[in-house]
Amino acid sequence: MPAIRKNTNIIFAKNKVTRERETFKLSSTAREMFKNVGKRRMVKYILTPPLTTHTLSKEESQKLVKQHEEHAQNLLLLARLSKEKRSLLDWIEQPPTPLIDHIDHQPTFSPPAPPHLHFHQNKKLLRIKEYNKILEPTLD
Repeated sequence: MPAIRKNTNIIFAKNKVTRERETFKLSSTAREMFKNVGKRRMVKYILTPPLTTHTLSKEESQKLVKQHEEHAQNLLLLARLSKEKRSLLDWIEQPPTPLIDHIDHQPTFSPPAPPHLHFHQNKKLLRIKEYNKILEPTLD
């Protein structure tokens, strides 16, 4: 980073390639060109007059607030409806595949259960069937 002494026309700088410090003398014209470098600048703000000079009455301001709320609600409704419209259009363009296409027509093979395997519910059903055989003659 070059360093400039304020009262002299000498600049001290470091050369990045050789990493040596170098000094340069500025001419008075160059010094005049760069005299404002690094100084803070004054920012000029332009004050604009207010757009309306008359104030609104309480009724007028309430009316404007209601109109603004209605406008915001209409925009929300419009956004929701356009989103639904977009999703319906997507659904119409690419309708879902029929259920018959999802069903496999080939039966899947499942091996039979081994005969030594007995489930608790099957035992109950077998007992009920035994009792049905016993109680059938009494039904008449």
